Amino acid sequence: MPFRNIQRSTYLFICCLLIIVSADIFVTRRDTVLSGPSTLMGYAWLLNIGDLWILSLIWADCRAAFIHPIRNEGDVLHIRYGLRIQASLPLSNIQEVSSALEFNPDKEEIKQAAMPMLTPNVRITLKYPLQVETILLMNRQVSTIYLAMDEPAAFALTIEQKCFHHNSE
Repeated sequence: MPFRNIQRSTYLFICCLLIIVSADIFVTRRDTVLSGPSTLMGYAWLLNIGDLWILSLIWADCRAAFIHPIRNEGDVLHIRYGLRIQASLPLSNIQEVSSALEFNPDKEEIKQAAMPMLTPNVRITLKYPLQVETILLMNRQVSTIYLAMDEPAAFALTIEQKCFHHNSE
């Protein structure tokens, strides 16, 4: 069963925002270069290319989060949360799944957790650390996974029931 982790309206808003910001940055730098010394031209183009790379990375993250929902197949929860969090989590490793309006973990918790770009509303506490792929394919050991889901309570209840059913077998 797939679970959506980003709303369509949020996705469209982020895409529009990225287009507006990139156009504004490009025009501002172009005007600065045209009115300033010619040595600024190379730096401005380098910054424009860097901005476009970062904006394309953010766009790809949002697109991947929309295309690949979180799925539960058998006794494994496949988390493909854009480019930020990618993991295959055995249900037997889930200690607790909780939902709230929003979670605000402190700095120490963030160091040991996988976090989404948006404010999280689901927390998955693990029995033992799991290796997850984070942004730019970097691997990390985490003991907690935070997610921002469209229907956090339904997601937490479904996963809790599957974990209870899996542990009772």
